[in-house]
Amino acid sequence: MKYVWKYLKSVNDILLNGNNLALFLDFDGTLSPIVKMPELAVLPKETKKVIRKLKKNKKTAVIIISGRSMKDIKNKVSIKDLIYSGSHGIEYEVNGKYVNAEVPPESLKALWKIKYR
Repeated sequence: MKYVWKYLKSVNDILLNGNNLALFLDFDGTLSPIVKMPELAVLPKETKKVIRKLKKNKKTAVIIISGRSMKDIKNKVSIKDLIYSGSHGIEYEVNGKYVNAEVPPESLKALWKIKYR
C-alpha cells in the first residue's frame, strides 16, 4: 500500500484534472471536526475553498454525504452545484432535483423495533 501523503501532488493533480471522477465526502469528522454538539459543527473556510476549487473540474463530481438531514447539510456546507445526500442516502439532490427515497413499511417497522428495544 502506498502512503497517500508521499503522493499528495499526484492525488491533487488527479482530483483537479482527472476525468470522470466521483469524490464522496462525509461532513462530520471529515470536512468538519467532530464537536460535542452537532449543531455547532462548521465547515472551515480553508476546506470550503478546497471544495470550490475541486468542483471547478466539470469531470469530477463532488458529493457531500451525511447522516444529517438534507436541509441541515446544505446549510452547513452552503456551496451551490454540488451533489448532496442527507439522511444516509435516503434523500439526495442532483442538479437541483430533490429525491426522497421511499423506505418500505416493513423496513421502517424493523428500524422502530431496533430503536426502541
